[in-house]
Amino acid sequence: MNKFALNTDTKQLEKKVSYINNFNNGYVFLNHIKIDKIYVYYDILNNLEDFKLKNLYNFIYKRINYFDKQNNTLPILNIKDDINPTNLNNYLNDYINESKTKGVIIMNLIQLYLHPTKF
Repeated sequence: MNKFALNTDTKQLEKKVSYINNFNNGYVFLNHIKIDKIYVYYDILNNLEDFKLKNLYNFIYKRINYFDKQNNTLPILNIKDDINPTNLNNYLNDYINESKTKGVIIMNLIQLYLHPTKF
C-alpha cells in the first residue's frame, strides 16, 4: 500500500506549517502511530490559539459524527464551553484509544482543517 494513500505526507505538510506561536502543549494522542515526522501534527496544534482549538474540535466532531454517529465517543461542546490544549489532548486520546485507524482519521481531519481541499 502506498504510504500516501491516506493523505499523510508529513514532509509536505511540514513545509506548510507556520511557526508563529509555537506553544509547547505536550500533545500525546498520536504517539502510538509510527510514521516519520508525526510531530508535525502536534506543531500544527501548538501554533493554534485556544479559540481556534475550539473551532478545530468542532470541525473534527462534526466530521466524525457525520460518518459514524453510533460510535462517536467525542463529547459535544456547548457554545459557551472553552477548550484548552489539555482538554483537546484528553478528548482525542480517549476517542482514538490506541486505534491506528482512528488516529489516521484524526490526522487527516487536522490536515484538512489546516488546508481545505476540494474533491
